[in-house]
Formats: sequence, C-alpha cells, structure tokens
Amino acid sequence: MESGLRTFAHEEVLTSCDVCGGIELHTVDARAHVMECASCGYRFVNPRPTQADIAAASSDPRAYDHWLREEEGRKLMWQKRLDLAERAAGGRRGRLLDVGAGIGTFLALARERGWEVTGTEVSESAIRLARKRHSLELIPGQLQEARLPAGSFEVVTLWHVLEHVPSPSSALRTANSLLSPGGMIVVAVPNDARAMVLPRRLKRLLTRTAYERYEPVVPGQEVHLSHFRPDVLRRLLHRTGFEPARVTVDDQYPKPTSWTSARVGLTRALARTTGLNLGNSLLVTAHRA
Repeated sequence: MESGLRTFAHEEVLTSCDVCGGIELHTVDARAHVMECASCGYRFVNPRPTQADIAAASSDPRAYDHWLREEEGRKLMWQKRLDLAERAAGGRRGRLLDVGAGIGTFLALARERGWEVTGTEVSESAIRLARKRHSLELIPGQLQEARLPAGSFEVVTLWHVLEHVPSPSSALRTANSLLSPGGMIVVAVPNDARAMVLPRRLKRLLTRTAYERYEPVVPGQEVHLSHFRPDVLRRLLHRTGFEPARVTVDDQYPKPTSWTSARVGLTRALARTTGLNLGNSLLVTAHRA
C-alpha cells in the first residue's frame, strides 16, 4: 500500500479502554504510541490518527496495487477462508456480510457459491475496484454507519479488519445486532500473543534485521490501531454478546504453498492440543449468546 501522505498526526486521545472501560492505561511502546489497559491487557494506539486521515491514506489510487499483483494467490487464500466459514456454518448458505471487504474478492467467491452477499468498506479505491472487477456495490464507511436491518445476516466476517477500526467493541456489537438467531461471526486478526515475541525475535536475528514488537502507524502501510492477544480477543467477544469457540490460526498467506499450508496445519494442531497459539494470525468463530 502506498500513499501521498508522509506522516500521520496523532490527534485523537483516548481516556478509557474500549474492551472493558478501564481508565488505568500505561505506555508499553512510546515510539509506536502503544498503550495497555491495566484491567484487561488490551493494547492499542493512543494517541492515534483521525479516521479521516486513515481513510484518505487507504483511498490512494495505488493503495491496492500489491493486492492486484498477488491476485491469483489471494484468490486461493480467500477460497480457503470461505471453505472454513462454510464448514463452521454447517454447510448452510444464506446471507453473508463482509466488513471491510477490500476489493471484493471474498464476496465474489461467496456469491459464486450461492451466498447472498453484502459488504462495507472505508477505502474509496477499494470500492471502485470491487465495482469494476466484481460488479459489487460496497457500502461506504464504517459498519456502524451502514444502517443495515437488524437480524438480516446468517454470517458476518471480519478478515483482518478489527485491528483497524476505531472501536472494536462498537463494531462487534453492531455485528451482533445484524445476525439472525443462531447467526455466526468469523474474526481474524494478527496474533499479539507474548509467545510470539521469541520466535519473531529469532527470525529477525537470522535475517540480521532489527526487531521491534510494534511499528509506528504511517501512511502507505497497514494501520493497526489495536493489538489482540487470544485471551483479550475472547474477552472482547464475550463482552459484546458472543459465545466464541476455541481461538485457532488464520491461513493468511497471500501466496499459499505446500509449506505455508503445512505450517498452518501444524500451528492449528498445536493450538488445539496445548492451547499455545503460535500462528501469525488468530481466527475465531462465535455465535450470538
């Protein structure tokens, strides 16, 4: 992702935790503006850029050029994710909402399989590409602004979206209200578990590059406003009206190979048998409580 903006102004200051409402916050990385809630362990960027600045950066005409270069691999990635969502839904197909749908590849695949699809997206560039490439009309803006009817979807997906939104709890509560009885949500986010620090540090040592757990948010790169450990993600889902299943590993590789598939399989087995999640990304399915 590239952008004409060079830096973000960190103008928004939060005074409480979005997960639990706690007000005892302390800095864990001043360079990256990352704070942690003393009550629940949720980590987030504070102060942070405004949503207007973030949307402007993601709407750069070149923002999705790298997605298009990786299109074939990304299509395989989305197929794997759709397979997983359909298995979790018991093989039933109905109405599906994808929050932060990007350029619409996942929704286009779901539509081909018989799902009735809807998507939201904040990037104007992505909305244009979804229309041009897949004849999809995505709803612009955050989920809370979409004014969709309550109880209108069997499945809601957030593929690496929750870490970007200004209020994860608000997004999840809205998603909960949009689900029909027995409806299911699928959430994937980067894994910020403490167990990941050592392997990531060792990888950087082997490649002789500096290791920083958090990087400052800058235009032209992924803007992660939240950092989720497995326990924090489960706690957030409980607080917003869901009954989450076990947190597992997301197959997030845009260029999947036999090696990446084997790695995901091994890390999923490890998480299932020991509770230790060493996947680069977390994935959880949950139903309305």
